[in-house]
Amino acid sequence: EKGPQGLDLRLQQLTLSEVGYSNAAGSLVAMGGKLSVAGDLRLADEQLVFTLQGRSSLSEALVGSWYGELQDLPVHLNGTGSWDLAGEVLHLTAAGFDLGGMAKVDLSGQLSAQRIKLQGRLEIERLAGNFLQTLQRLAADLLADVDQLQLAGGLSAEAGFETAGRDWRLKLLVQPQGIDLSLPDTFGLTGLRGHLPLQ
Repeated sequence: EKGPQGLDLRLQQLTLSEVGYSNAAGSLVAMGGKLSVAGDLRLADEQLVFTLQGRSSLSEALVGSWYGELQDLPVHLNGTGSWDLAGEVLHLTAAGFDLGGMAKVDLSGQLSAQRIKLQGRLEIERLAGNFLQTLQRLAADLLADVDQLQLAGGLSAEAGFETAGRDWRLKLLVQPQGIDLSLPDTFGLTGLRGHLPLQ
């Protein structure tokens, strides 16, 4: 629909199936990807403004020596922002990602070939249950005795990431929320709370 101030588009549903990626060395491979998105687009004054919702999934991934089957980890996503066609800059007003109901990530910022500036927040309300089971399954070949790991409580983190040319800066604030962590006959932590700044 073309209005007096620009072009409005309603995206009922766009689905991409069997999406994959592999780097030249073969050390990073993603297979069986699927992405479905819907939402509204507006093109005016060399700005593409978007409001999108969708769902993505990946069946398998290989990172170095690690391999994981990820069929049961759907990601629900939503985002609002704009793409500056002239300056080739993505302005991300707000973006949210829900990883299988286990973890939520919120992002905002801007991205271009010259600069990246992002702010984000991670929230894991419950480390026990599905999150712990998924961690144990995916890390089984990397961490010895991970199947014996006991984990409870919650975790949140806030991060800021910025690049300019070859320089980059990361600020991270990790906030454990009553974490109980133990590995039988090895170590144990109870009721871990606080703020851990890293940069």
